[in-house]
Amino acid sequence: MGDVRLRIDRVAVQKAPLFALEGAGGRLREFEGKDVEFIVWFSVGNGSETNPVEYGRWTHMNFGGDPLVKLTDDRGHVYAYHKQALVGSIKGGLDGGFATIKPGDPPAADAISFDAPAAATTELRLSVLPPVVPRSYDTRYEFRIPASAWKGPAATHPLTVAAPSPPTRP
Repeated sequence: MGDVRLRIDRVAVQKAPLFALEGAGGRLREFEGKDVEFIVWFSVGNGSETNPVEYGRWTHMNFGGDPLVKLTDDRGHVYAYHKQALVGSIKGGLDGGFATIKPGDPPAADAISFDAPAAATTELRLSVLPPVVPRSYDTRYEFRIPASAWKGPAATHPLTVAAPSPPTRP
């Protein structure tokens, strides 16, 4: 994880604003998802002065069946991760879900989504493997997201979680 900088920029419970490229000319089409979802917009940066970071959006599970990305509420309920297509994405996210981030480059912005949390939820925990290719399976980023980030007046302000909890080993 050394050179990877991962930050949650904001979260929302809403119908996902989506985009996709259509047709031979690659015309951009914007539309709204059909269901209300929990959306996480985040940034992936490179802390190295010499090496690029190869970012790759999480797929649902690794070959061993362990989740690469997991959202759990304060009651222990696990929310389904919505795997995105390789073409198109949540608006504000990265088309295709892959990017090379060179030293000095601005962070790459992306977005992922899950089933919407229960109304009584007071906190969510997002647990993810480092979002790099090839994957590192021995550490995880752990983020705690209070309900105030997606409920009430404070939800209109971006949530910044600059540093996740220290990486843990499974």
